[in-house]
Amino acid sequence: MSGGLLSKLDHRKAEKDDMRYLVQPRGPGKSWVFRMVTPLALVGAPNPWDGKPLGKEIKKGLGTRHLPEARKRRDIALGDIRKLQDGLGDGEAFPLASAV
Repeated sequence: MSGGLLSKLDHRKAEKDDMRYLVQPRGPGKSWVFRMVTPLALVGAPNPWDGKPLGKEIKKGLGTRHLPEARKRRDIALGDIRKLQDGLGDGEAFPLASAV
């Protein structure tokens, strides 16, 4: 394979990975939505945005039609979910105060 063709294939893979958890349910040109399957450990845990229990799927409107802005907001939402997931881990079962 030539170097030019290989770089094009890498670009397509990166573009596909960059669209993970982003959908436009109302079609092209409309607002972006963050959508992912809830990790099993988080089902029933309080939603970080509204306090309601999480179901099987997490959906959050990103409030933008601009793809780069949607990616930023998706990353922030994903970070919130990862923090919540880490908070429910074994580290919270034994806090530092109880160790002392």
